[in-house]
Amino acid sequence: MVNRSQVSRLKEIVYGVDPGAFVILADVHEVLGEGFKRYK
Repeated sequence: MVNRSQVSRLKEIVYGVDPGAFVILADVHEVLGEGFKRYK
């Protein structure tokens, strides 16, 4: 997970490693699990 200001750098890194990589970017409303919001 990256924030909006990190997306451009992420794209550069992925393209540098694998120019044919398949990447999906999506806005996320909530993240649950270890290191994020706890399940209720």
